[in-house]
Amino acid sequence: MTEDGMEKRLHPRHPVKKGVRVEVDGEVVVGEINDISLGGVSVMSDTHLGNDTFVHMHIETIGEMTGHVVRSTNEGFAVKFDPVKEEKSRLETHLANMFKKD
Repeated sequence: MTEDGMEKRLHPRHPVKKGVRVEVDGEVVVGEINDISLGGVSVMSDTHLGNDTFVHMHIETIGEMTGHVVRSTNEGFAVKFDPVKEEKSRLETHLANMFKKD
């Protein structure tokens, strides 16, 4: 949030716990998603990745997504999605189904 209380995020975040495999330069990092939005994901992991690192992820029940690390913390890292059209469409459908209001 900004100082005036306005949210800067383009997409609402949704808390979710899902397993994720993150591939970086041929290495595989295993973690758990803490929250997700159409714009990115927060990954809990013991592995720390540098900003701008390109990652290819397989998210449990969602599938393949690509992106770049935008923040790293002691608990893990955040990835901004760089989705191709098919990835974005699949994610939009999945999030709509997960969080639709009855």
